[in-house]
Amino acid sequence: MKPILYDKTGKTQLGVLEHCISCFTEEERNGGFTLTLTYPITDELHKDLIYDNIIVVKANDEYDNQQFRIAATERIMKGTITVKAVHISYDLVYDLVQNVSFEKESCEYALNQLFRNSHFSKHYRGYSNIVNAQKYSANNKNIWEAIVGSTGSIIDTYGKGPEIIRDNTNIHVLNKRGTDRGVVIEYSVNMLDEALEIDASSIVTSIYGFARYTDEENNEHIVSAPRINSTLIDNYAHP
Repeated sequence: MKPILYDKTGKTQLGVLEHCISCFTEEERNGGFTLTLTYPITDELHKDLIYDNIIVVKANDEYDNQQFRIAATERIMKGTITVKAVHISYDLVYDLVQNVSFEKESCEYALNQLFRNSHFSKHYRGYSNIVNAQKYSANNKNIWEAIVGSTGSIIDTYGKGPEIIRDNTNIHVLNKRGTDRGVVIEYSVNMLDEALEIDASSIVTSIYGFARYTDEENNEHIVSAPRINSTLIDNYAHP
């Protein structure tokens, strides 16, 4: 299917991106779900490839008509524009759940309680095949963090390594996402190469927090907290 461009509401179609040079999506397990599209500026429709508008594409073999909201654009001298967009489910990052708490409920119930108690995401629906009841709570968290955050989230609380499927505003949390079809990956048979990339650039071993504010007399003050070190700080050459 050819990418289709909509306005920011996702209701008004602006046109079919007939002259798309390239378009691909990338999804990480329980992580990023992004779209990158390159389009010629010789087509007038490129003027509508702007922040917040929505591109609808076939994201993978199973899910058609997935919505991706434009997050950034870059115009290249060669006469093209490159668009970066994120799956519509990332709208949940900008919504807040103030207080959801219960002693023993299913995963599907927990998901839908997050949406029901949200400010702007009540049209989302949650689904799960995880039936074991768990204690769960979320206080003053964005909805996406409440689902996939590292500690106390939906995927941290329910099951053993559950996996998320995002189908526009339908969020599925499953025991296992794929299907075992008995295929074995073997080097030189159906795997021609492999690569291992190690990147430690975003590791943090020490945190120092502070806040700067100005009082009523226009005097600036700084409030700080003691520096906190990771218990693994000595595993690295420098903090």
